[in-house]
Amino acid sequence: MNRKQTGFTIIELVIVIVVLGILAAVAIPRFTDFTGSSRQAVLAGLSGSITSANTQVYAQSLIQGKQTLGNTTTTIPGIDADSDGNDDTVPTRFGYLRDTGAGSTAMQTLLQVSDGSGLNSSNSIAFQVAGGKINAGYDYDADGNVTDDDCHLIYTESTSAAQLPTITYELGGC
Repeated sequence: MNRKQTGFTIIELVIVIVVLGILAAVAIPRFTDFTGSSRQAVLAGLSGSITSANTQVYAQSLIQGKQTLGNTTTTIPGIDADSDGNDDTVPTRFGYLRDTGAGSTAMQTLLQVSDGSGLNSSNSIAFQVAGGKINAGYDYDADGNVTDDDCHLIYTESTSAAQLPTITYELGGC
């Protein structure tokens, strides 16, 4: 009586395991990079939100005739982030957002973003104001300083009526 056995030989099984191992070795490093890419995407989204908010602020400054004034405030109709029943007023320079460095930034108020400063979390966006620049990014070590963690954007305020504010990135630590 002859029985015909079917199945895989040990060599075929070893070849399949080797191929799966090679695929895993190539695929795993790609998956581990998603955190950095995700953080960069969040900063790009925040940059888009800042640009959009600045467009609205400039439009209101233009309507109110404040687009040529160095340091002033602009009232934004329909925005009441502090829920006091009044339209919010934000500090502006030549029609664009600026910051005074005191407390919650005007940018946070306008974007309705809470500050993650001091939180021991690498998933919170923190805001830091210094010398005409607003740094917004990840504060990995929770020291209130986003610039030492190299995963942030830098909003540089307008310095003249002919200059737009700029947004640059530091992404080395993302």
